[in-house]
This record gives sequence, C-alpha cells and structure tokens, in this order.
Amino acid sequence: YLLFVTEDVRYEYRIEEYHWLIAAEKADSAGVDVISSSLGYNIFDDPSMNYDKSQLDGLTAVITRAGQKAASKGILVVTSGGNTGLSDPWETVLFPGDIIDGLAIGSITTDNTLSSFSPRGGTADGRIKPDLLAQGSGTFLINGTGSIVTSNGTSYSAPLVAGMASGVWQAYPNINVYDLLDALLKSSTNSANPDNERGYGIPSYRAVKNYLEAEESNVWFVAYPNPLETTDFLRIKVFDPIVDNNVQLKLFDTLGKPLSDENLSISWQDNEYFLEMTTLPRGIYILNLQSSSNFSQVKILKL
Repeated sequence: YLLFVTEDVRYEYRIEEYHWLIAAEKADSAGVDVISSSLGYNIFDDPSMNYDKSQLDGLTAVITRAGQKAASKGILVVTSGGNTGLSDPWETVLFPGDIIDGLAIGSITTDNTLSSFSPRGGTADGRIKPDLLAQGSGTFLINGTGSIVTSNGTSYSAPLVAGMASGVWQAYPNINVYDLLDALLKSSTNSANPDNERGYGIPSYRAVKNYLEAEESNVWFVAYPNPLETTDFLRIKVFDPIVDNNVQLKLFDTLGKPLSDENLSISWQDNEYFLEMTTLPRGIYILNLQSSSNFSQVKILKL
C-alpha cells in the first residue's frame, strides 16, 4: 500500500485539495485500485475560500472532481463523510463526500445505532449521502505510539469499508469499479429504502458475495445436497431476494402428503434456508418453491 499525507495541520486552505489531487494522480500511476481517504473540507482559514451546501453537486470542489477523475480511471474512492452530524450546522457530508461514483461513509456505534456525529443529509443535486455506514464509534485502532486504543470518527469507519471492498475485489478480480459500487450499495442493509441518515446501510462481505453470485447465476435457486447422504439438512439458496421475495416452501412425500410448509425470510445478508429432514425416512420427496416471480418443483432423494 501507499500512504500519502496531504493535510497540512498548520492551516486550512484550498491548496490542500490540490495536494490530494496530486496524491491521487501518483496513486493511479502506481496502479492503486482503492483509495481510502480520511479528511474533508468546507470551511477554510480564508473565508473567501469557503464552500456552501449548494456546491455539494459532485462537480464543483477540486477534491471532489479529483476523486471523480480517479473513479473514471477505475479506482474505488472511499472517503470519510465527516463528523458533521447533530452538533454541526453543516450537518451533511464534507467535500469530497459528494463524489458521484465513490462512497462517503457515515458512522454507527457497536449496537448499529447511528453515531451522533455521523453526517446527515444528501447532496445539493438530490443524491443520497452518506452512502454506507461502518463502525466509527469506539473503533479499535493503533495510535501514534503503537498502542491499541479506541476512538471515534468517520475517519475510522471509512477504512473499514475500504478494506472490505478490497477483499471483495480480490475475490472477484474481473468486476470493474462500477460493478463493485453497485454490489456494495444494492446489497447493504438499507438498500430497499435508502435515506440521508443511514444511506444504503451497513455492507457485509457475505451480502456482496451473494449479490455478485446472483448476477452470475442462470437459475433462481439451488437445493443441495441432492441426494442427501451425509447430512439431514437440505440447504435452499435463493439467489436474488429482491426478484424472488415472499418465497414459500412446501415439501411432500410421493403420495402427496404435506410434510413441511414454510415462508422463507431471505435477504442479501442471508439468502439460505436449512430444511431439517432428520425425522424423515429414506426415500423420494417433492419440493415446491413459489416466489413472487417463479415456481419450481424438484425431486429430493434421501439415502
């Protein structure tokens, strides 16, 4: 990895945005795939440089435009949303958190509630921000003296998402940055109803993996192992819980006697159901699966 220090703590001027731009350009030349950025701008020591909320459009601030340029080169940009929540008049994300093809990260506590400092509110052009959430309250980190401590801030939640995204990309090297963004957003916990407090929710590796597998699958479900030989549990995986929601499972014997009738609760986070067949004797069974979009009937053999 490469570490670039673009922030000058002695002052706050727009020149620091150009420092970030140069660092991003250098990162691109070195073949970087993911940028994790823990800084943000809105107010400067020279008031004439200040931004206002109407400029949160993904097209105005130098640092945002630099991030967007990095995205166009295939780099995933993950940035801290800013600690501008309930106690800050700004309240919403800082620049470059208004990036269009990148991620601004908010913060949650250890019990998944929204941190008080997590940014709230979208962009000037009506886009959802923050994009995703990760733990930024009581986050474990190594401080400057090498000690393991906890601290608070979206500067600590953003690297968690960047690290997870890097792992996903390593597992699925053939997807591009837009595929990765799509998978991260659409598989997160709040993706069905995103808002300007929790964004698209909390991402997870399992959910992203399930989403990408659904993209590649040409069937709507699998039931396995079939035949059952070394286990008494039939695993039923529904690939796309958005297309195929409200799944009803029915199991019959060969005489048509109903043995099981279940409504499956599935999501991107958990799209598998374990059907216990311990008490059933060896033989052939008929599995019916009905979703909002599909119906299938499968013979199941228990040895």
